[in-house]
Amino acid sequence: MLTGDRHFTELLKNERPGAYPLYELTCSSLTAGSSSNMEDEKNNPAIEPGTYVPARNFCTIDFSGPGNARRLTLRSFAADGKKLWEKEIAVADLQVPGQP
Repeated sequence: MLTGDRHFTELLKNERPGAYPLYELTCSSLTAGSSSNMEDEKNNPAIEPGTYVPARNFCTIDFSGPGNARRLTLRSFAADGKKLWEKEIAVADLQVPGQP
């Protein structure tokens, strides 16, 4: 899932018993002011460590690999282009447990 307009960036991983984890990337904002008073959000237990960015930034999403081994790579960059974080999610990570 992709979301925005929250004035910060984060990647959430929601574990779902009997199903694959659901990832949610929130990315905002590059041009509007950021929200630095989101203390509760940065302590969210679903947040992937190191992905909370309360500053102007942008994200990229890349897909790679052969069909049976696809990878999704999410990256966040500061407004000046410096990479802030990167997270790779393999297709194998998005399978229902016990399913081939």
